[in-house]
Amino acid sequence: VCRSTAVMLRLVCRTRPCAGAWSCGIRLSLAPGTFTVHQRQCTQASQSGSRAAGSATGASSPVLSDPGPWDALVGAWTLLLEPGTPYVRERVGGALLLMLGSKVATIQVPFLFKHAIDGLAEPSLAAVVDPTSSGLLIAAGLTPPALMVAYGVTRIAADGMQQLRNALFAYVTEGAVRQTSLRAFEQLMALDLSFHLNRQTGALSRTVERGSKAVGTVLSMSVLHVVPTAFEVVIVSALLAHQCGPAFSAVTLATIGFYSAFTFGVTQWRTHIRRAQNQAETRASHRFTDSLLNYESVHYFGAAAREAARYDEACRDYQRASLDTQLSLSLLNFGQSLIFSSGVSAALLLSANQVMAGTMTVGDVVMVHGLIFQLTLPLNILGSVYNMVRQATVDMNALTQLLQQKPAVTSVRGAPALSSPTRGRIEFDQVSFGYGGPEGPMLLQDVSFAVEPGQTCAIVGASGSGKSTLLRLLYRFYDVERGAVRIDGQDVRDVSLDSLRDAIGVIPQDVVLFNDSIADNLG
Repeated sequence: VCRSTAVMLRLVCRTRPCAGAWSCGIRLSLAPGTFTVHQRQCTQASQSGSRAAGSATGASSPVLSDPGPWDALVGAWTLLLEPGTPYVRERVGGALLLMLGSKVATIQVPFLFKHAIDGLAEPSLAAVVDPTSSGLLIAAGLTPPALMVAYGVTRIAADGMQQLRNALFAYVTEGAVRQTSLRAFEQLMALDLSFHLNRQTGALSRTVERGSKAVGTVLSMSVLHVVPTAFEVVIVSALLAHQCGPAFSAVTLATIGFYSAFTFGVTQWRTHIRRAQNQAETRASHRFTDSLLNYESVHYFGAAAREAARYDEACRDYQRASLDTQLSLSLLNFGQSLIFSSGVSAALLLSANQVMAGTMTVGDVVMVHGLIFQLTLPLNILGSVYNMVRQATVDMNALTQLLQQKPAVTSVRGAPALSSPTRGRIEFDQVSFGYGGPEGPMLLQDVSFAVEPGQTCAIVGASGSGKSTLLRLLYRFYDVERGAVRIDGQDVRDVSLDSLRDAIGVIPQDVVLFNDSIADNLG
């Protein structure tokens, strides 16, 4: 036995304030047998062919190739520098200046330590081997204790400028995350009903969350790590070549070259492992959220144990993917340590030979070790940075596909607003529609009726006969396949969506409340 249900809607007809305002109530129902009823297909409705020029014909996103780190960097900066974001350029410029000052101070630290060591060892020998630096500094009254104090002050200044840079750029990255989240939310609200009926809520929320954070990650990694590390490598190599000879610079550049090649290669391989982990995490999150959203159905059918088993299986897949990620990370870290330690050892061997030959001092050995070893932290972070940028690239790709999703129902370009109705007449003219598109079965076939102003019209029918569909077509959640829906003679496809929906007030048959206060629900 089919239970009859009804659709209730109210059309609020507005005119200009000077002409007054009035409204008319209309109730529609579908009588059983009035329309041909087919099995409902929960697939995306396509756009009417006659309106394809002004609207997208489908909501499926284009197939995009995975962008590289450079594409992610350009995309993040393009979003950040869009008009309307205050003080972005000023803050980025300030962060770069602080970065420059921090690196200059950091590079001075090994030199101050070298002069102090030479002064403590043999001041006279230091003056003979390096008459332009340590010996002259000591002769000028800068004693080893004073140099030690300068060493500490310089390190404090370098760390202070680095932290100020991080704090200043945090305003930039957090603003970019907020801006991206808002843009994604507005895009989701602009997409059509068919997209939201077929969405996976948990997976969708994770896509937006990870994609928004990825924008901030790409920005911070580029300004706080990539640029400073490249600058420091160039300066250190030049100073080693000038102070100690080209062999030291060659060893440093070779070490960094092997280190970078190994890091990029292994990280590229790990990207596929990390992507599999993301997919497993998304499936587990979707399974968890979907079960909670369908709490009543789960318990009506006694399926709690089954849902728990399915969620456990999703978590087990995520556990396996996480273990693969951790093992590959251990391999990466060991290889990086092996390459860098070999490079430092080679530079120290060269230094020891020159000290024994009398062309370098003990302080020079300390300086060489300090300059090269100083690159340990930024290079270790560089490996993590490349990994994070690759991961952010994957996350931004998913968000980009969402942002490029085209709604199936849009306003025709240049569409006028719905004229303020003076009558409020609703007309369905030879309307045919099916959720499977023009090639699928039609839920409504050649439906024609009119509701006059002030008239109450009941349309009664069995569940699934198309009563709610009539409201969706009037509200333009979907477009008809054939025929037309008109309000006071205006085809709803020829007016802007905002003006159409602003003129209609709906009383839904299901009670829908946000998880918020009563005041916010009423507002």
